[in-house]
Amino acid sequence: MFYIHNSDPSVRNLPIMLSPERVIDPYTVLDSFFYPGRSLPFIRRDLMMWLVAAISGKKKWKRDKIVDCLYSFMTYHTLLDALWLIYERKYKMTTKQIAKRGQPVSLAIKWSQKALYHLSHWKELNEMDLFPEFLEPNEELTPFEIIHKFFADQDLFDARQKMSHWTFSAIACQYEYQPMKRDDLVVFHRLFLRAVEAAFIIVELRIANKIIEDYPVKGPK
Repeated sequence: MFYIHNSDPSVRNLPIMLSPERVIDPYTVLDSFFYPGRSLPFIRRDLMMWLVAAISGKKKWKRDKIVDCLYSFMTYHTLLDALWLIYERKYKMTTKQIAKRGQPVSLAIKWSQKALYHLSHWKELNEMDLFPEFLEPNEELTPFEIIHKFFADQDLFDARQKMSHWTFSAIACQYEYQPMKRDDLVVFHRLFLRAVEAAFIIVELRIANKIIEDYPVKGPK
């Protein structure tokens, strides 16, 4: 994982977690991150669990859970690379495209079949769990602006460093290793979750605008 610590200006912000195809189209990273990836409610739950583990210093991980944690954080590093490219390239959607998702202020959202299919596997979840917890309703109308705000005071290298430190804090806290200040970790956790929720909305918008295919009503074949 040398790239996380290499501050050489020539490679500082290279999206080296991405294949050449994904560098060309970083949206595909977002698409696969959520579908067939994890459902947004469980992403929020896991990130909160890892935040508590990093802050409290009391989490005792089993070996398989440490492996799962490391793998998950690597997927977040990949997501960071994709979000950075979307930020750098100033990608956006038109007001007409954004309107096809529905009106978040009145909670009148048209969820994709992919999102609903994910929920159908968990009785404790319902459609309300898909709504953002870290974004205001009016911010749901400007998901690309949330990505820009995420990188307003940090570049890709800085975000990678913080994500890496969060990883080490979460899994090594029982050894009294805390490379990231708690206040900084809490702030980054909130900013990153805002970016994740914005990414989820962007994927839903891509489905609503038929840029990518949705599942049929009865679910995937």
